[in-house]
Amino acid sequence: MTTNIEDKILHGTTTVGIKASDGVVLCADMRASAGYFIANNNTMKIQKIYDHAGLTLAGGVADAQNLTDILRYHANIHAIQTNENIPIRSLARLCSLVFHQNRGYPFIADILLGGYDRDGPELINIDQFGSVEQKSYVTTGSGSPVAYGLLEDEYRNDLTLEDAKAIALRAVKAAIVRNIGTGDGINIATIDKNGFQLLTKEQKNLSFRFSDLMQKKQQQELPNSQNIMATILTSIPKEANVTKIDYEGPRFALYTKTPRFLMENNTIISNLVKEIKKRIVIRIDESIRKNEDDTRKILIENVPKEANLQAMFFDTATGEVSIEVKRPWLCQRNAEEFNHAEIAEKTGWKPRIRKSTTKPSNTIKSINYQLKISSSDRVKHLKQVGEQIFRPRLAQKSEVSLLTLGGFGQVGRSCMLLTTPDSKVLVDCGINPGARTPRESFPRLDWANITLDELDAVVIGHAHLDHSGFLPVLLKYGYKGPIFCTEPTLPMMNLIQLDAIKVALAQGRTPMYADRDVFQVMRQAVTIPYGAVTDISPDIKLVLSNAGHILGSATCHFHIGNGEHNFVYTGDIKYGKSMLLESANTNYPRVETLLIESTYGLKEDIQPDRQEVESTFVASVNSVLKEGGKVLIPIPAVGRAQELMLVIDQYMKSGDLVEAPVFMEGMIQEATAIHEAFPEYLVRDLKKKILETDDNPFDSEYFTNIEHQDGRDEALRDDSPCIIIATSGMLEGGPVLEYFKNIAPHTKNKILFVSYQVNGTLGRRVMDGARQVSILGKDGKIEVVSINCSTERLDGFSGHSDYNQLMSFVHRLRPKLRRVLVNHGEKRKSENLSMSIRRMYKVSSHYPQVQEAIKLF
Repeated sequence: MTTNIEDKILHGTTTVGIKASDGVVLCADMRASAGYFIANNNTMKIQKIYDHAGLTLAGGVADAQNLTDILRYHANIHAIQTNENIPIRSLARLCSLVFHQNRGYPFIADILLGGYDRDGPELINIDQFGSVEQKSYVTTGSGSPVAYGLLEDEYRNDLTLEDAKAIALRAVKAAIVRNIGTGDGINIATIDKNGFQLLTKEQKNLSFRFSDLMQKKQQQELPNSQNIMATILTSIPKEANVTKIDYEGPRFALYTKTPRFLMENNTIISNLVKEIKKRIVIRIDESIRKNEDDTRKILIENVPKEANLQAMFFDTATGEVSIEVKRPWLCQRNAEEFNHAEIAEKTGWKPRIRKSTTKPSNTIKSINYQLKISSSDRVKHLKQVGEQIFRPRLAQKSEVSLLTLGGFGQVGRSCMLLTTPDSKVLVDCGINPGARTPRESFPRLDWANITLDELDAVVIGHAHLDHSGFLPVLLKYGYKGPIFCTEPTLPMMNLIQLDAIKVALAQGRTPMYADRDVFQVMRQAVTIPYGAVTDISPDIKLVLSNAGHILGSATCHFHIGNGEHNFVYTGDIKYGKSMLLESANTNYPRVETLLIESTYGLKEDIQPDRQEVESTFVASVNSVLKEGGKVLIPIPAVGRAQELMLVIDQYMKSGDLVEAPVFMEGMIQEATAIHEAFPEYLVRDLKKKILETDDNPFDSEYFTNIEHQDGRDEALRDDSPCIIIATSGMLEGGPVLEYFKNIAPHTKNKILFVSYQVNGTLGRRVMDGARQVSILGKDGKIEVVSINCSTERLDGFSGHSDYNQLMSFVHRLRPKLRRVLVNHGEKRKSENLSMSIRRMYKVSSHYPQVQEAIKLF
């Protein structure tokens, strides 16, 4: 019998880290074990690194102590040389480097690093392979599955240090009760602006008493769906002057005549949310709401001139007014020049500050118009949705099944049905544009044997047609329920679905749906932000998190029953940071079943490093521009185009890319405007640029949007080297064809493909070396185009994870999964990824096909 040393030293502890609004809490038990042997019952697992930083240890004691000494040494050297504390992220990078350099003979340790520096509180998890991940809360060790259950329920963004101490203590205490490797007492430390402090025995006793009081309060029976409103009314002070409580989809809306009181005393609502575990929103009683003209005058007078007010939108269904300004940082919630609570009191409208876009978005204007004209219907709809969500549960136990309706063993028509005894939720509803028959093109809803009235909800992960293209058809035939998605996904869906109608008509086909069906999607949509725990049916809660694929793309975490099962569906993910979006989220406190995509599921599906891709792009474009040629880049309007804009802007500003005009045509301008409208969903540095400065890279001086024939003529002038970015990405229609006809015949030009080219498309034929092609001209006549220019394919700008990234994503999930399902890939790719996960991580893995019923729990 062989013994794995990791099994002996990695599985005997519980450490917890929580980031609060004013500091960081580190907490750990005191037992050191080796297998079933208790080696020490007074182990200090919390170590001070410097005055502003500390860490918790899990794993081999010697390795962890050695690593602690290394970090202490470098923190001291940094302080001596610079007279400043070393940044917490720098400590994390140093720790990661030590782990990574020793991966041949790895340190057996798992580190939680916490600290407080000039950026505020930081909490970072570094595993033995050197992976670094910033966390709001995290736990390591053999007791972590128990601790995570408590942390997931109780963590919130506005925790104070005292609250965080109480929660951390309860999490470790819970692990002591349920985990044999955890025990013998608890140590706890706090790190805030005053530095690192390890609590004394007396301080720990006070924290224990506070924790016990909090626990007793939480152990009281939670109000059920029938008396939640009564509980809210009895908990709200009379000064709040609440006149009504009503359902607003998955939230409870509190209508008040004194909005300033609740907005300035926001702990009242946050404490109530914690008690009832439901989302609450403050609304203003209509009786004190001023008319729109008077409110507009008040806002014009009160919005700082420097903020540069651009537009306002009044949503009469919610009583919110969206205020678009060029400099939103001057109108934040606590800004002296623009006090939100004061404005709400003056106008009876709740203000919401939005960043205005360089060019107004017609899509967002259209959505606002539809919301306006359907205001009364939306109020009724949201109330009905709330009544459905908060109806009593009929079944005592949750049995969870998944029906695969599309997107399994294939790419396209992603769709599945998640069922419990109380709920039926449709997850994604796409089409397969390249399929030849309706049976292969659309989700197999006929096989699911349900009526549209039986559906509790539809959840859409992102806007691409293979995930949302069949949704308007669902509404066309009578679906009346809610559609849950992120806020940017709604305008993106609208843009793409309406464009699909235009494409069908241009190709002489009858569209599957009409404009009115797309507009109805807007009216039934319920948008939710990343990270918000949202009830979507009596026994299912949903959390959407960043997927890194396109703007607003989301992984879907379904929390079923009272914690009986947690199911995460990745949708399309990019587990790697780009210039546009952050890497896909892996912070799921509990996951029993994971469903992951496999677009690039073969071992050879490895994309080049992003820096290498950018350097290759720059060199390729420069080689043409320096010779006076033109570079044509056929591109999808959403995601890829915006990332390429950022690359071009950065490298032209740095001087690495030859300065030349960049002409853009197609849906790119509209898609870019939607990106600008939702900067909070972009990568951190880009978000900061757009929200807090006037340096908006999407508004770069290098870019020219073509809106008329004159602009196209300028781009095509013989003596003008330039870059042309146009849709569609596969040369299958759109303005790119006009440029293609003019650019392809000339040897000094280049066509650069940066997106996937499907077999059978014009783009694929050109990329594969065709020297002559036929296309349909504007007058309906066939035109023959000679291809004498060079062509090049550049991989690496994909919005999908490659094989290594998919495997890394699975590796990062903690605690260990029970089951992995694989979809969204050709059968051989899904099969290979499934087998690799099973071999590497010793977890059950399966690659279902369409029309399978899978029992999850």
